[in-house]
Amino acid sequence: MKNLPNPKLATIVESIQAGQIQTALREITSVMSKPKFKEKLTSEQLEMLNLLRGLCLAKVGQLGEAKHIFMEFTESHKNFDGDSDLTLWISNIAAHFDLTKELRVLLDSYFAKNEKDEKITMERFHLLLKEKNFAEAQSQAIKIYKNFNKPNFLLFSVYFQYLDKLKDPKTVKDQLKLPMMFLDKFIKGQKFEERISASKIERIDQQAAKLLIEMLLKQEKDEDAYQELVKYHKLMDDKDFTIQTLSDIFTKTSSDKVLHTLTSHVFALFNENNDLNKFRYSYEVFKHFLNLVLSRIEEDKFTALAEEILKDTEFKGSEFGFGEEFKTPEPKEILHCFWYGLASSKKMVSEKFSNNANLKNSYKTIITLQLDFCAAAISKVPKLAGGFSELALKFVKEYCDHFRLTFALAEEVYPYVAVLQKTQREELYTHLESLFVKETSINRCLTDINNHKLKWAFDFGELTQENVEKTTKALISKFAEHMKQYYADYKGVEKGERLLNDDYLLLAADILIAFIHSHDVEKIDEKFFDLYSLTIYILELGIAISPYNHDMKLRAMYLYGQIGAPDRAQDIYKTMDIKAIQLDTLGYVFFTPFSQLSLEDRLLDLCRDGIKYHIENMRESKESIISCVKNDNLEKLPQFVEWERLIASSWFKAHLELIHLENEVRGNIKKDQETSNLVSPANFEIDYYGDLLDKVVDRFLRNPKELSMNFDMLVCQPLMVTASIKAKHPLQHNFSFNTFLGVFDSQQMFIARLARTYLLDLLCRDNSESFCKLIEKQLDNLQSATKNLEKVDFGQFHIHNRHEALLKPNSFDKLNSSLITKLFEFERKALEIEHSLFMALHRWQVFDAANPNLYEDLVSHLKTLNSNLKLLQADLQELLSKQDEVLTPRAFFLELKNAGRFIGRLTETFWIVGTRLSNVKSSVNKALKKVKDDELKKNYTNLLKEYTNIFKSEDSVLLILDKLFSRFGLLVKGFKENGLKSFEKLNENPLAQLVLEGKIVRSEETLNNLKDGIRRNYVFILGILEDKIKERIKSVKQLSA
Repeated sequence: MKNLPNPKLATIVESIQAGQIQTALREITSVMSKPKFKEKLTSEQLEMLNLLRGLCLAKVGQLGEAKHIFMEFTESHKNFDGDSDLTLWISNIAAHFDLTKELRVLLDSYFAKNEKDEKITMERFHLLLKEKNFAEAQSQAIKIYKNFNKPNFLLFSVYFQYLDKLKDPKTVKDQLKLPMMFLDKFIKGQKFEERISASKIERIDQQAAKLLIEMLLKQEKDEDAYQELVKYHKLMDDKDFTIQTLSDIFTKTSSDKVLHTLTSHVFALFNENNDLNKFRYSYEVFKHFLNLVLSRIEEDKFTALAEEILKDTEFKGSEFGFGEEFKTPEPKEILHCFWYGLASSKKMVSEKFSNNANLKNSYKTIITLQLDFCAAAISKVPKLAGGFSELALKFVKEYCDHFRLTFALAEEVYPYVAVLQKTQREELYTHLESLFVKETSINRCLTDINNHKLKWAFDFGELTQENVEKTTKALISKFAEHMKQYYADYKGVEKGERLLNDDYLLLAADILIAFIHSHDVEKIDEKFFDLYSLTIYILELGIAISPYNHDMKLRAMYLYGQIGAPDRAQDIYKTMDIKAIQLDTLGYVFFTPFSQLSLEDRLLDLCRDGIKYHIENMRESKESIISCVKNDNLEKLPQFVEWERLIASSWFKAHLELIHLENEVRGNIKKDQETSNLVSPANFEIDYYGDLLDKVVDRFLRNPKELSMNFDMLVCQPLMVTASIKAKHPLQHNFSFNTFLGVFDSQQMFIARLARTYLLDLLCRDNSESFCKLIEKQLDNLQSATKNLEKVDFGQFHIHNRHEALLKPNSFDKLNSSLITKLFEFERKALEIEHSLFMALHRWQVFDAANPNLYEDLVSHLKTLNSNLKLLQADLQELLSKQDEVLTPRAFFLELKNAGRFIGRLTETFWIVGTRLSNVKSSVNKALKKVKDDELKKNYTNLLKEYTNIFKSEDSVLLILDKLFSRFGLLVKGFKENGLKSFEKLNENPLAQLVLEGKIVRSEETLNNLKDGIRRNYVFILGILEDKIKERIKSVKQLSA
């Protein structure tokens, strides 16, 4: 580096490059705080030092100040020399934010001076790609094509024009004439026909041919697209693309010619894979083709074919194969060929290649396609449903005999079990039980477990206590039996492996959890709390024996959250090595335990990990976009663009950012309370996250589909629910339960939380015009969100892993349904009061006596506020009256998890509004000097006094809060002392005794560890809650004084 003669700077850079960020930050602080060091640095070195500080701050998660340093630098360097050493560091800071455009604009004058330099020109091109500015990227590609004689960049230019035009689907048809002209020029320059003849095909040629066909289809030139596909399909050498495109054209045109070509390609693919080694990889292609032809066949012809198949399912009259040339595109004949071709190929595989693993999978694929045909026949020809359901039963049994229902099989047969009649399902269960009896290896338990999952997904019976206890006992006994028989010398498992009989314990836990959740929160008593402790013991035993079973761990984390033991949940989380996209898909499982107890600040480190992942993913996605172009792999480029958009718009990421904002605001309030400060200084983190999340809400309100939910809906769901969903079968009984984000279930709750948190800070700033507009916007958002608090609609989001059956909360999950209902009741009342208080404070802060309606508005507003406070007081008094329930699980679920949650936040609002209202008196009096009406002056003065007296009257809500916090203190103390009873007496539970008597390895050790762990967790976490309560009591007393 040119400008690093100073050894201090060199040391700092070395520390950053070595990943020693905190060391680098300490060195930077040391240099900047000592004049004798600073004096030795040039102005550019000082700027570099500041940028290095910004980079370090970004890396440790202080994104607000890091972005401020970046923006300050770009605004003060309008003619920046990109050849400077500073470029590296400013680029590194930009990589932590989506600031590629700002970086490119900063460097544009440098790029303009060096447009003849190929390397520098390519740098600008890459920045445009990272920026996803395809309109400008296509112009840059043309310059590179002309200036540096790079033919591929002519195609890149066409492709970027195409992507840019796709932004507006309504006009894309008429906007592609110019790109088509350039594409034609490229194809002629590449001499496609000669290349095909000489077999000199390059990837860029294949990309151009595909792009030509795509653009013709976008212009609705289906015949032209068909002709070009026929001409260039060998050049493209992508059979799946060819078949899919032909399918799309046939769907739109119903052309016999296209169907004939499509069928030829499908059967050619089958012939090509006739050794069937790769056949399984083309299953989706064949299934799509089958459905397409089924959708076009006339009813009477399909009935005739179905009757023929039922008479002779194997076509014994001849050895039919896909190698035969077929003569007609008539759908019936195509389906005839398809069905008997499958039968012939299956026979060949079973006779000749029974020991080949790949061919076994192909055999499985063939049966699956036959089952697809049976399912279609059952649906389309009801009178033949009996015959085809019998045929389906035969194929499912055949499937089971062939694979012994291993892990891979079960999910694939579920959809076909759904088409069977109940008597046929019972026959299947009996058949599977016979396989279980015949099998002698440990694999026998897989057959039995999957049989249970199938049986209970379709025909469990009533979820009664008797049925649950009986079933759970049988499962635990089978687990113990298999441990003794097959793991007698158990010494642990290999990393990443799990025991084959694990699912016995999982099924037992699932049934117990479902039974607990079938009860309203009002009915949760010691008996049900005992079930929680038993279920946790079963799962902890499973984890102790099979420590890499994530299904066990996720369920245990969920349950620990339910009973107020989030630290154990966090301990489990840390053993799971959850990273990358799993932070999004599984994040709510580790978030919920802390969120329910209003302990989000304990999650800050995990939140930082999640945000770091999103930053790193954004950086990698941008680099992947560039790699697509470098490797002439344009067709992959839209996938990376969409992936970056999806992660950047993550709803869960927004919640992680909201936790940071809440933590920063809470820290500011605490400082203000300690220093009696009434005007908060600027806080870069609050400004950064507040602005960021405000834009997220704007996007959601404009178009919810712009935001994405990536969480895995099946996590923690019982195995039987997974079976039902894979089978596309209606969920039975009350097995499924709501494991989502609790308060996050409502999008409106997020908007309300953001608005009230942001307002706590904004109302402590100066009264500048920009802040006033932002305050009014947040007040509007808070009011609107509070009105629609219970409006939950997952359908509004772009959802990955979308399972329609789980999109709406399950009403049979009475526990979570009732908890969420209670939560909304408390939250709405609190948010309405907060909105009224914020509105009052804002109106007095911008007091304008010239407003003719202000006095009447304030009087009306005060009446509404007092009315809401009275209602809240009544609710709180009701809670105080329930002294006899102080130590019950119900009191824990309803009060500590819900009432304590919003009341803790309400005291923050009371503090801000109460202290700031007392501070506006001087500014109001100053404004009143301009008022000539003495009566009005007096009225305003008295009115302000009434507002401030809200917090001082003898029956104020603050005094009731004081009493309620004392009650919470008793609750926490009592729960800490008595909440362990269920765990301490686990030895007395019959099912726990069954485990201990069965001498299952590690059963006693696990029980003792569980009791110790719960005891430590309650002492620690409930101690934190006690401290929080004491803080609230102190805050309330200060304010009321």
